[in-house]
Amino acid sequence: YVIGRKREKGLRKFPSLYGPIKQVYFSPFLLVYGTAGDSSSTQTNMHHARLQAFSWWMRGNGFARVLPDTEVTEQEIKNYNLVLFGNQETNGIVRRINPGLPVWTKGGRVYLGNRQLPYEDLALQVVYPNPLNPDKLVALFAATSPRADRFSGFFSTLYSGAGLPDFIVYDQRVRTVGWGGVLAAGFFDQNWKLSPDLMWVRAQ
Repeated sequence: YVIGRKREKGLRKFPSLYGPIKQVYFSPFLLVYGTAGDSSSTQTNMHHARLQAFSWWMRGNGFARVLPDTEVTEQEIKNYNLVLFGNQETNGIVRRINPGLPVWTKGGRVYLGNRQLPYEDLALQVVYPNPLNPDKLVALFAATSPRADRFSGFFSTLYSGAGLPDFIVYDQRVRTVGWGGVLAAGFFDQNWKLSPDLMWVRAQ
């Protein structure tokens, strides 16, 4: 299969912009929940954002701003890492950056480059340079269905020793078998590209 779609040119990993997912919290960040869907999806996205803010207060002893996608300004995109909750259908910022992400969602499916994972009701976490400002990171917490929204925050990085990679895709089985519910995971290479040598995808 073909790896990669539209990409920012010249991206490279370096000490201040290298991943994995946890790095998005290493410099000033905003927690942004999507409001572009129905009221139920907006409430779910807001819940996930507020839960992370609470975890940051409890474990990081700090205050994290929570705001809707409609209130994110160009100045904030310039100055902050963005932690995004929702997919391209429910979060306006995700809709803007979705074409520039190597791991993405569309139509209820998750794609690794141009490869579609043949599963439904999936949750996705991925970190990547922000296509709107490659000097900052975005971390996306997305789901392909309302059902998957319920467990999209299952894996957390807000604790000592958290070891999530650059991206991870999983289904509801994480609730009963933990890591056994992971369907794909991996790291991007030094140019922020997908590499078969740095990723694992469950055999069908």
